[in-house]
Amino acid sequence: MGEMAVAPKKLDVHDGDVVEIAGRRYDVVPDRQGGLTLEPAITVGVDELRRRHGGRAPTEQEIAEQLPGLLAPDGEG
Repeated sequence: MGEMAVAPKKLDVHDGDVVEIAGRRYDVVPDRQGGLTLEPAITVGVDELRRRHGGRAPTEQEIAEQLPGLLAPDGEG
């Protein structure tokens, strides 16, 4: 087989965009060098995962117990 010439495609994408390549979706995210890179898109949300696996949202008490010190003591966030 002979060598093939590859012509790169220029894309006008920005941080936060979603692109589809060969039927797969990717998020455009910043890389460590100040440029952009592609990561597999998260296509299933938390609500859908909970529905599929029978889970529920944690209570504020459960969150406070699992993540001590991360919640404001006045409940504002």
